[in-house]
Amino acid sequence: MPAAAATVGYRIAERATGRGLATRAVRKLCDLAATSYGLTTLRATTTLDNAVSRAVPTRSGFTVVGESRLGGRPGLSYRRSLAEATARPGAPTAGEGVPRSVTVRWSEESGPPDDRRASAATGRRDGLSS
Repeated sequence: MPAAAATVGYRIAERATGRGLATRAVRKLCDLAATSYGLTTLRATTTLDNAVSRAVPTRSGFTVVGESRLGGRPGLSYRRSLAEATARPGAPTAGEGVPRSVTVRWSEESGPPDDRRASAATGRRDGLSS
């Protein structure tokens, strides 16, 4: 069975930083990626000049795997294995409708995605876009 991987991206409005929103969202995304989508690996990239953004993958269980460039700026690449997470029965297996890129978005006013409501933009109940 081939490994299923996706890339994680995140952006928080400057006025909403320092509250742990990105870290909470990425941790939740890691759980969903394994249990709901059957992903086995997540990747992320940050720029070197954004220490706050670099802390998010580190706090979320990612490991630095090399240098990279993001938007022409020097950065770091991260990887997290989701092998420790157990997929729920009936979850897609690798390659079955698995998203390749997942971005978490929300505004300060609306707060983080709520699993109980459908996202107006995607129609998905997990509030994520793929």
